[in-house]
Amino acid sequence: MCAGMVKGQPCKHKAQVGDDLCHIHKRQRDSPKPVKKPRKAEAPQVEGRGESPPPVFCQPCGEPQQPPNPEVEVASLDDQMEDLQKRLAAIMTGAGPSAEPSEYTPSKAALESEGFDEDPEEFDMEQMESPHSQGSVQRMMEFDNNEEFLDE
Repeated sequence: MCAGMVKGQPCKHKAQVGDDLCHIHKRQRDSPKPVKKPRKAEAPQVEGRGESPPPVFCQPCGEPQQPPNPEVEVASLDDQMEDLQKRLAAIMTGAGPSAEPSEYTPSKAALESEGFDEDPEEFDMEQMESPHSQGSVQRMMEFDNNEEFLDE
């Protein structure tokens, strides 16, 4: 039997003729051992590496700086928000058809054709600002125009 060991147990293969090891252990013994590569040298440590740069302070101008006033900042944010809302309203108005919704009151049949169940007097045209809603208004206007044509 082979004189080699496998996981702490004696090898169960037969030894080669004229040797005390099996073909597996003999190959392991005769093959050149792999040369271990030397470890890479560690990079030299550079001072300040991985750290944030030191803060840079401006030169004093002789006048004491006042801390920021949060009320002024909030007021400017409110102004910016109001400007954005005005711009959005202008965009939404420009995106739809040129028909002015406040000048038009749809008929009950036109409202029903678009899936609305309100009475024409209770229907709020000011809410019809989006491009999708403007398309509904346009279709209702066409519906009413075609219905008037059919009545004549």
